[in-house]
Amino acid sequence: MKTPLREQTVLTEAVTHFIERLHERFSGIRIRAIAPYEDEEFALEILVPAGINIDEVEAFSLRECIYLEDHYNVYLLARVAYAG
Repeated sequence: MKTPLREQTVLTEAVTHFIERLHERFSGIRIRAIAPYEDEEFALEILVPAGINIDEVEAFSLRECIYLEDHYNVYLLARVAYAG
C-alpha cells in the first residue's frame, strides 16, 4: 500500500528537522537511514565519533523523537552508536 503524498511530506519534514537539529548540536556525527524495527515510520542510525559523549547524543535524539511525535504525529526511531 502506498503512503499518501501528505503523509510522505510530513514524514520528510520531520526527518529533515531531526537531522538538522542533530547536526546543529553535534558536529562530526553521521546519520544514515536503517530499516525500522517494528511500527516506526522511519529509523535512523546516529554514528558518534570519539570525543562526543554518546549519552548526550542519545538523550538529545530521544527528546527530538518525542518532539516529532507530538508536533508531526510521526514515529521515528534513532539508534545511537559509536562510529567504527
